[in-house]
Amino acid sequence: MSEHQEHLTLIVVADETSPMRRVRFRRVTLLRAAVGAGLVLLATLALFADYTRLRIERPEVAALRAQTAIQEEELVELQERVRSLHGSLDEL
Repeated sequence: MSEHQEHLTLIVVADETSPMRRVRFRRVTLLRAAVGAGLVLLATLALFADYTRLRIERPEVAALRAQTAIQEEELVELQERVRSLHGSLDEL
């Protein structure tokens, strides 16, 4: 087999009674298909890693949301107290 072949031939033998089929592929086409499959695999792995990271961080995010809700309530109460003090100082 020479290094400069432009085509590869795949011989398909289904069974003894069926005729043998030959399928020719250009090397460039096979190379492009392999690169495309590699890119799809890489993208799938990246998406899986991101999904896994999100699943791991989910409890922490829930806890932070609960903490934020509590702090927002405390902030509203504090703003009301400041307004009340401001009103008292204006009266003096």
